[in-house]
Amino acid sequence: MSAATAQLRPRTGLMANTAVLVSYSVFETVVVFLFTVFLARYLGTGDFGRLGFALSYSLLFSVLADPGISVAMTKLVATSDAERQKQFIATGLALRALLSVAVLAISMLPFGFSAYMRRNAVFLTIILVSEHLRSMTLYLCSVFRGHQRNSYEAFSLGVERMAALAAGWWLLRQGYGLQAIGWLYLGARLASLLFALVLLVRRIGWFPLGLDRLFIADIWRQALPLAVLLVCERANMYVPPVIVTFFAGEHATGIFQAAFKTVMPAVLLCTAVSASLYAPMASRFKVDPLESARLYRLGVRGLLHIALPGAAVCLVFGRPLMLLLYGGPYAESVAVLRCLAPYFVSIVIIAMSHLFMPAIDRQRKVAAVSIISVLLNVGSGLVLAPRWGPVGAGASLAVAQIVVAVIYGRLASRYGGARLALAEWRTMAVAFAASLGALALLERNFAASPLVVLLTAGLLSAAIYVLVLFAQGGVCLEERHALRSAGRRLLPRLA
Repeated sequence: MSAATAQLRPRTGLMANTAVLVSYSVFETVVVFLFTVFLARYLGTGDFGRLGFALSYSLLFSVLADPGISVAMTKLVATSDAERQKQFIATGLALRALLSVAVLAISMLPFGFSAYMRRNAVFLTIILVSEHLRSMTLYLCSVFRGHQRNSYEAFSLGVERMAALAAGWWLLRQGYGLQAIGWLYLGARLASLLFALVLLVRRIGWFPLGLDRLFIADIWRQALPLAVLLVCERANMYVPPVIVTFFAGEHATGIFQAAFKTVMPAVLLCTAVSASLYAPMASRFKVDPLESARLYRLGVRGLLHIALPGAAVCLVFGRPLMLLLYGGPYAESVAVLRCLAPYFVSIVIIAMSHLFMPAIDRQRKVAAVSIISVLLNVGSGLVLAPRWGPVGAGASLAVAQIVVAVIYGRLASRYGGARLALAEWRTMAVAFAASLGALALLERNFAASPLVVLLTAGLLSAAIYVLVLFAQGGVCLEERHALRSAGRRLLPRLA
């Protein structure tokens, strides 16, 4: 084995690291989902919409404090020797701290031009600061990913999620309102950052902070093309609530946020899987580009096998889902949810391509596509949201991301040799259509409580999809091996 290959060998197993982030993504999905439901039910559509605006506004600005540095750091750490790793980490951390202070100050300037923002200045400032704290934690998590220590990320972010869920539930039950929830965000995110710093120092090591010009140049070389990607990605997710707030009010924003938060588990799962594969795709591209393409293809297939049955449930059983989660005041969210079903399916390809293209040194292509995505989303949102409110915002988001997913699929094929064959798309489309048809029949002929209906629909959708996929021979060799391996591990435990 060559020295280069040995250096690039992952520090722990690929499947183990992917399993860690996917498992954490499932855990985080459940926790965030419960927290969102608590907030929506206890705060009501108005305050829930106000919180949604504050978070969206904060996230739009906080990305400017991390213009690709965190994503670049994963690659730099994964492909550098031990001494350079520490210098990259220290230089990146110093840059991130300086940028956070500057961007926080800039983000407060619009307060002087908006009466709405001045009325909510204290709450907005608390959320802004908390978002920068979380952004710093995510930088450290990118370092952990580069070291293939994904469990550190899960522990660090888990501190915030569990603190927010437990304390938030108690605060809401005691009658505390939106201001208390803002302070909770701040405290939980500070605790998460401190925990991540302790892990970094004790398990990886510390290097004095500094701004070495050579390392800054290397970081910017990797980060700047990604900056456009990340800013545009953030804009696509969080400009719609801002547009809805200004054109339709806080109630409409609450309606949109309820639907958007419902599909966020799928988005989080896609992000977790793509992030866990980024360092392996980047390191293996230097040794065997075909192996990098294989990982991309497997990631896309695996995520689509989850997203497509889920989309079928959202399309057919959107009403019982929204009523079960949020109650009668959020019934208007059903139409938004149906618009967002194709959005989160498209995110499968977009999330994988976002990190596959930088892994194969095609960051500039990603930047160009990201700009197109924002122009489509914001342009259509400004046309549709004033006319149709949250439904228009959901439709604009879905259309923009479908177009972007098609473009990314072509780019991944052209520059990375990573593509799904037409036969693969056909088998998945047939399986999805079968699931959709089965759910349509169930919806007409099955009456029960919303919870029972949704559980039945979810199981039926997944079962029909898998059976039809197997019947067509649409399960690839790697997926068969993964199923056999899972079966061998699970059966002895059940016995």
